[in-house]
Amino acid sequence: FRAFVQSNQRWHSLLEGTERDLHEVQLFLRMSRADARNKAANALRRLGRPDLTIKLCDFLLVESKLNYYVLTTRSWAFGDLGQIDKALVDAELAMKYQPKGNNYPQTALSRAYRQRFKRDGDLDDSKSAIRWGREALIANRNFYAANQLVTALLAAGVSREDPEIQSLEKEFPNVIKPADRVAIESATDVIYEDV
Repeated sequence: FRAFVQSNQRWHSLLEGTERDLHEVQLFLRMSRADARNKAANALRRLGRPDLTIKLCDFLLVESKLNYYVLTTRSWAFGDLGQIDKALVDAELAMKYQPKGNNYPQTALSRAYRQRFKRDGDLDDSKSAIRWGREALIANRNFYAANQLVTALLAAGVSREDPEIQSLEKEFPNVIKPADRVAIESATDVIYEDV
């Protein structure tokens, strides 16, 4: 795979992140440390394998049932697979054990509530998604929290011209960049082929 990617500059620039994630999974799994395995689980998710992420997280949680990072990673993976109720349970549990200044669980909660709102149409879920997105930004002002908040606001029908969205887009360029629909469809097909 590396030789193929590196043989063509166009492919190299398109797949450089994927190549890095594959390499990271290999390196992280060689170490028996919890932090390395947590990072491997997250890299597997970025590679479009939330099913493997969940299996690795399940293994890690046997050793450390209250690891907020693993719970958050598994929450995102459950969300990727549409198992939103499980995503919410993990994110809520992660909230109890996160260190101060961290915003992973709040970001995961925002995403899970937004997903459930899109699935069920319950306005309370939409409000919760926005509230947790704002809480994530308060805890740690970064691109990921901004992205979740903007996504929650847009899902609730807020206009892109809204001052809050405009301010976040100015502070975090490309925060509104939508996911590639073909990539999402392909990843979904791969996931269900393996199930």
